[in-house]
Amino acid sequence: MKKRVVFSVLILSLFISTIAFSGNLQETVNAINNSKINGVVKETPIKTGNMEILAGKIYSLNSSGENTGLYIPDEGSFTLIVKDPYSIPVCKRNASNWHIPFEIKGNTLVLKKKFKRAILFTTDFWFKTQKANESRSISPSIEKFIEENEHINPGLDLESAILENNERTVALFETTLGYFYYIFDPDKTASETLYYMRKSKYTDLYEIFEIIFQPFNRKIYEIPESDFTVKHLGIEVTNKDGDEVKIKTNLKIKVNSTLNGLSFKLINNYYTFNRNTKEVSERKTLTVKALKVNGRDSDFVHNSNKLLVKLNKKASMGDEISMEVTLEGNILQHPQGATFWKLGNIAWYPKANLNEEQANLDIKATVPEKFSVFASGNTETVKRNKGRTLIETHLDFPVQRPVICAGRYYIHTKKMEGRKCLIATHGTKKKKASKKLLNYFFAASEILSNGFNKPYPFKDQCIIETDYRKYEEGPSIILIGKKMFDPKNEGSETLNLSFIQKISKAFWGYMINIPDENEKWIAESFSEYTAALTYKNLFKKRKVGEKKFKKILRLWKRGSELVGDRGTIYTANHISRRFKKDTYDKLHLLYDKGPLTLHALRTKMQKKYGKQNGDRMFFIWMSSILKSFKGRYVNTYDCIRLLNMITKDDWTPFFERYVFGDETPEVNF
Repeated sequence: MKKRVVFSVLILSLFISTIAFSGNLQETVNAINNSKINGVVKETPIKTGNMEILAGKIYSLNSSGENTGLYIPDEGSFTLIVKDPYSIPVCKRNASNWHIPFEIKGNTLVLKKKFKRAILFTTDFWFKTQKANESRSISPSIEKFIEENEHINPGLDLESAILENNERTVALFETTLGYFYYIFDPDKTASETLYYMRKSKYTDLYEIFEIIFQPFNRKIYEIPESDFTVKHLGIEVTNKDGDEVKIKTNLKIKVNSTLNGLSFKLINNYYTFNRNTKEVSERKTLTVKALKVNGRDSDFVHNSNKLLVKLNKKASMGDEISMEVTLEGNILQHPQGATFWKLGNIAWYPKANLNEEQANLDIKATVPEKFSVFASGNTETVKRNKGRTLIETHLDFPVQRPVICAGRYYIHTKKMEGRKCLIATHGTKKKKASKKLLNYFFAASEILSNGFNKPYPFKDQCIIETDYRKYEEGPSIILIGKKMFDPKNEGSETLNLSFIQKISKAFWGYMINIPDENEKWIAESFSEYTAALTYKNLFKKRKVGEKKFKKILRLWKRGSELVGDRGTIYTANHISRRFKKDTYDKLHLLYDKGPLTLHALRTKMQKKYGKQNGDRMFFIWMSSILKSFKGRYVNTYDCIRLLNMITKDDWTPFFERYVFGDETPEVNF
């Protein structure tokens, strides 16, 4: 949402011409972070986005002869107003958790905090400055925090905005409670975010928590235009021994605006944590060894878990870019000390934002021969040769967030109607349990395919046993806990429902693409609801299935009641997880209140249009989402418009109350 006035564009263009293209990119980022005081600013208060900063003396900052921001050496205060009504519940919750004072004034939340000193960097410097009559320097505590903190890098945040022709303002506030980091990004994400950072209880590292998130100049369900789109992702992973891995990635990128650079998420280090000793046990690192754009070496910065690439020449809308990145490190993940490794939810390859990644997929992974290896996509080749195991996979429709896993496993497979399911068990073969799970997968996937009138998205599905309880997944990969293989848990509704939910997510999480973290409720809640319906239909006796379904409805209702009005389905991913309850409430919102709300919608449609006709339109709606948006981005507003078109009624108020809002629908059993 690039809504700039001409004056802002002129300033931004001047800033780019003098800083972004002068010298090495890392030197430019360092120069911004080490900006020096060069004048006094008379304007007060300072206003940026919905934030207002009050202070006494304010100094301008300069780097390479250009103004880069402001420095406030003494006490002051900042006020941030949350105007978006759907952001207020989660912002209120997060601020309360950290005892940060706020007021509810009319339809807004007003957060006000005093600070000891502050520093601000901006691409849009419009402040009038005068020459300083005194010599001042930036506080060592601010400088040290910027230098040592791995979560933030103001210079990198600013330079990435400049190279992508966007505006951005970032500010760091030092307070008695800790540090606050504010990002005003009116273009790329069209949002404002405030983070709180404090020292960990167990290490000298800082933890970061989101306090405020709100959209800027848009509705919360409107998705900002993307600067570029990753259309193809080629990955080659080689693990010779231990946790060391070499990763080669090839990205085919379509440019959607005028760009001088590209920014991605890319881990540069993370820490493993020993839950028993409550200490950091190991530091994992990933390093960029080479980077080429269109076959030529390109300048880049890899820091603070971000990758910023400077293009060799300006790219315009419609241009296509090829980017090759070679990475090396010891970043293989062993969740809770697991005997297998995975490359999963961390940014282990250059990950664009969700609304910028919509890529066909080719993966090649090589591991020691003693390991079995699994990768997202349909399997093209599996070879064992010269002490190595090789797998090659391919997907010809757009997916997001691929996964690769490897370990010592026993393999069980079953083929049916051109599809293959593979179950991998470790320790013992678990042949009987694996056979039941294979039958369970095909029965559940067939019900889903018939219900949606769509074939299962993947020809090859891998289901992998893990050492821990948590269920995870990626395209064509499901990781399940060992409890699923225990005969004692064969009738567990919770385990069976979780398993079917991951199968259902092949449709709701990967057949369609999610453009924003807020939209993940479509992937999770829709999958949960259709999983419950599938579970009900697995029982031969209809009354038994109905009884099981009502039991699930009661569990959803109980989970929804536990959250109450302390969060919304749509903003569940913005809950700051300080306490265990925060983690549980996020799960309750996505896996209890979300599916309960879908069932409430269904019952309201039955009541309004008649039971049979209401059900018919409800399931036409769900199937139409998958049909209309296969391989495309879908957001909640798209779903609402589709429902309105099918029913010829306006269901927007329903979603405003129960999905965007914090109300819980009444459901009678």
